[in-house]
Amino acid sequence: MNRPVLHAAIAFITATCSLLAQPRVRAPSHCGDRVVGLSLCLSSTADPEVLSLEVRNDTGVGALVDIGVMLANGTGQYPRNLTLLLRDSSGRESEGSSLDPGGVAGRLDPLVLALPPGASTRLPLRVSRYLFRGIGTSNVTSFAPGQRYAVRVKLTARQPSASELNLDVKGLASLAYWTGSAISNPILVAWPATAR
Repeated sequence: MNRPVLHAAIAFITATCSLLAQPRVRAPSHCGDRVVGLSLCLSSTADPEVLSLEVRNDTGVGALVDIGVMLANGTGQYPRNLTLLLRDSSGRESEGSSLDPGGVAGRLDPLVLALPPGASTRLPLRVSRYLFRGIGTSNVTSFAPGQRYAVRVKLTARQPSASELNLDVKGLASLAYWTGSAISNPILVAWPATAR
């Protein structure tokens, strides 16, 4: 096996094992609608800056979900395929897109979440690392600190194509991925002072 393939294989296996090794934490009583066996469960944490998203595979078969990108042979992992959806008390809606990673001067690989049947994993989402815009506009949304918002997370996942993968990981395109969109349950949060 040549070195680039070996490095990619090690990064993929390490990422998968680290996700599977996480203990299952008691889920919120309500999750978003199940979409083809996948459901998203959003909850707050002790840190008002961080939300916790549990991704559940409620089927009898394994699921592979492309949730973003990896850099530096898997050491930098960014779930860019997650969008934060906000609604304020007046009904104004905004979408938050991840600011990470910033500039990239090297290779990008897909961040693939492997979920065996019945498995789940939790992802921390740092709110300050999202840029919010009004839905359907390019205007950046400004928020009043302390105001309460209904927040949901939307996952949009697709199958990576061979043309967008690096040469040593082209085989990832032949795997069966979960594709589609799923939205979490809403939670109410007070906007942190560090919001952009």
